[in-house]
Amino acid sequence: MFRRNSNFKTKIIRFAGLYGGKRQPGNWFAEKEIPQPDGFVNMIHRDDCITIISQIIEKDVFGETFNACADHHPTRKEFYTEARKNLGKPEPKFKKEIDLKFKKISPKKLMNTLNYEFIIIIYWN
Repeated sequence: MFRRNSNFKTKIIRFAGLYGGKRQPGNWFAEKEIPQPDGFVNMIHRDDCITIISQIIEKDVFGETFNACADHHPTRKEFYTEARKNLGKPEPKFKKEIDLKFKKISPKKLMNTLNYEFIIIIYWN
């Protein structure tokens, strides 16, 4: 509906799971087992979201649909274990699942169009 309206310019940004600020993934699943530990995360940091929106406006890139998701996809086990460790919390519990269901969201179109490099990489060392 918005894209068909010629009275204004539209951009659709499909953000992945948001973290940063008070949204700390180490606090998620506090009392639950995390499903699909061998699946991959599709996340994006708040700072990248803000920068992407700013670049779209500055570069006047409209009429597109972008997937905004970090280009690095650790497993759910790697991601949530490290997130809890960074907050000084014990390791999370994971469901033991045989059927693996996941997808990796690609930000390549966004990266190519904006010449964008992610500020926050979903990887801790």
